[in-house]
Amino acid sequence: MNTWGKVILLLVLIMAPAVSAQADLALKAKVDALFVIASSGELKFRDLVGPAEDSIAALGVDGEPYLIARLGTTDARERVALENIFKKIGRAAAPLLNQALRETDSLQLSRVALMLNFLPETSSVSGLLAVINHPFYWVRYEAVRALGSIGDRRAVGPIREALGDGDELVRTVAAVAAGKLNDSTLAPDLAAALDDSYYGVRMAAAEEIKKLACSVRQRVLLPLTAGLLPRMARISALAIMADDSCVYPWSLPAFGLNDSDPAVVAYALKAAFKAAPDSVMVRIKAMPMPVESVFLRQTMEELAGAYEKKTTVHP
Repeated sequence: MNTWGKVILLLVLIMAPAVSAQADLALKAKVDALFVIASSGELKFRDLVGPAEDSIAALGVDGEPYLIARLGTTDARERVALENIFKKIGRAAAPLLNQALRETDSLQLSRVALMLNFLPETSSVSGLLAVINHPFYWVRYEAVRALGSIGDRRAVGPIREALGDGDELVRTVAAVAAGKLNDSTLAPDLAAALDDSYYGVRMAAAEEIKKLACSVRQRVLLPLTAGLLPRMARISALAIMADDSCVYPWSLPAFGLNDSDPAVVAYALKAAFKAAPDSVMVRIKAMPMPVESVFLRQTMEELAGAYEKKTTVHP
């Protein structure tokens, strides 16, 4: 290479970072300008919000760093716009979000995990597991939520631990995540969650138990007959059996038939009716009248009507 060639090469090398920096600044300016429109609530931008989101999403991973930097925002419209844009970018956004799990903190970190919930990828599991015990409860919440959406078995143990988290919202989302993992080994943990002090956890656990196969549900609820579950869990379990489509052995709900709480008696009658309608009707007819509890009385009338339809012989 002659002298002039060396000079030109040197100038190119010197100028390259400047050119690159200018390109980055231009890209950032473009993303910023479009994002103002995408997150705007002004009437004049109403028809431009969607196209602005599409334009940013079309930049793909090139524009993603400037979006990740905004994830700590406290503005509701900006949060919605970011969610929409990341969803439009799709799973191609996951690698940079995975990297951000290792570089961001607190509120922004929780939003990174939230985006990964919308874009479930097994490549995100290790990063999410690394932050699942973060001091900020909302990071734990979103990490557990994302792991449930991904459905990787590596999350079974951590989600089991999250069911005992000190924050009730984390425990609630852990119950939902446990159901999404569809792992039968978590069924006893969901049954135990029926006794949680927070109603949201109990409700979430009950809904996930209802999704289990009948055979798994029967096995999980079997401790009812031996009185091994705490009272609140037993009542919640009876409510599940009363309303779901599975038929349980008489022995499972029978314990509740003599309970002092009329609601428990109502659940037990309803659950037992599916397996032994004749025996339940004998029990109902033997019950002292009048029945003061409106719920129990309505349940008895409902079961009596169902029994009459079941036993009526049409010509």
